[in-house]
Amino acid sequence: MATTPGNAINETTTGICGFTGTAFTGTAVTQHGQLVGGATSSTLTNLGVASNGQLPIGSSGADPTLAVPTSTGGAFTTGAGSLLYIPSNYTDGYSNIGITYSAGTFTVNSASGSAFSATNPGYVVFNNGTTPGQLVTISVTANQTFTDGSGGSTATQRFGLIASDVWGANDIPFFLYAVQKSDQTAIAFMISRNPAAKVAPAAASIGQSGSIVNVGQNDFFSLAAITTSQYAAQPCVFLGCFRMRFVGATNSWTVQTLSTADGIGRNYDNTTFNFPVAVQGAAAGTFFLANGGTAPIYTNQACSYNVMRNGTVTLYYNCNTNSTAGVGAVTAKLTTPYIQPSTFLYNGGAEFIATGSNTIFSFGLESDSTPQPRIMFWQSGIVGFTANTTFAANTQFKITASYEPFLGT
Repeated sequence: MATTPGNAINETTTGICGFTGTAFTGTAVTQHGQLVGGATSSTLTNLGVASNGQLPIGSSGADPTLAVPTSTGGAFTTGAGSLLYIPSNYTDGYSNIGITYSAGTFTVNSASGSAFSATNPGYVVFNNGTTPGQLVTISVTANQTFTDGSGGSTATQRFGLIASDVWGANDIPFFLYAVQKSDQTAIAFMISRNPAAKVAPAAASIGQSGSIVNVGQNDFFSLAAITTSQYAAQPCVFLGCFRMRFVGATNSWTVQTLSTADGIGRNYDNTTFNFPVAVQGAAAGTFFLANGGTAPIYTNQACSYNVMRNGTVTLYYNCNTNSTAGVGAVTAKLTTPYIQPSTFLYNGGAEFIATGSNTIFSFGLESDSTPQPRIMFWQSGIVGFTANTTFAANTQFKITASYEPFLGT
């Protein structure tokens, strides 16, 4: 270094100049690189050139690191000069939402299983209940829960089942919804047996801890303490599914251990459930209604069903080896897992076999205000419905039937 007249400095060091107090130093510069303070007050550190989407990520007591941010439950998409965050399940209308079940408590929390918070919120995109045609995004910053068992918050809310019915070790499908508050400031998570709801039911059909309702199979139960009128008939978003079992002795529910078939973003379109005998108004040991005569009973009898996301239910009955013949000139009626709201809405077929001869029956689903869903049969050319006496010894039958018990919800 040489001095020139007027106390000017002629510094030949390359890079960005720094002065230590006794000497000048130079920090090399890389085109497009990022500089931060170095080990001393007179030096700089070159972090290098960031690639698409990279940001300087701080590290206590050390130089930042160039990296693309990571996320649990979402993903970042990078480009030249751009960084886009796409939450998980964003296209389904929600993000960062998960469920857990432990020690009798069912919890809606973040996608990773950690608690919601102001810094770890979940989001749900709703149809705008105030301005139709628009959307509104609402966040949730606190977990919501319910407890199962005879002393749990859901005890005695039957969701359309008959009190004291024994469903035994048969799982019952349930569905989780997010429901917007009418002023669009909050979300209540609710559960229901209805997989096809677009809006929450009336206030009288929304239960919560300490305020149980038993209107029917379309009832909701809110995990949060709410004023039900503020959520009634408000838009809801389907989130996922889980299974519970009904304990008729206490009219309570037990959540089943979550499996890969359960969870957020799941449905039961490809899952088969079993429907037991002697429930929903059926006589002991059979699927047939106790209706004043003697209901037929079959030694080998089974009924399974599927519940689709769109609300369609398909039933499969297979009954053979009659052990108790039907008695009485009363209409034979098979019970079903769900009540049909409209008379004779069905799609399917029935085959009845008596002593080696096959007969194809027609059938319909009878609607009724009482919680006793049922299928009735009739034969071509015969006036009236098929009676109990038709299901005699040496008979067997098979039925496949699809219907829409949640139509209009």
